[in-house]
Amino acid sequence: SNSTGDTVLAPQPGTIMDIRVTERQQVNRGDYLLTIESMKLENTILADRQGFIKKINIKTGDRVKKNEPLIYLQEIHTN
Repeated sequence: SNSTGDTVLAPQPGTIMDIRVTERQQVNRGDYLLTIESMKLENTILADRQGFIKKINIKTGDRVKKNEPLIYLQEIHTN
């Protein structure tokens, strides 16, 4: 899994091709977050938990380094 705590990290260096979420959006496990292209291969990043998109740190076309924070999630605490 390429997220630590509530931060979605870039699994490899590459270019952000497509962002499918917006800030304050609720996502569920498995939801499509974004696509990163690395060496001509597209890698789809999915949410690994339920939460709200707290902050999107990137925009389409950005070049990112491995482990760069892409999206900050806020977990939904259900009692």
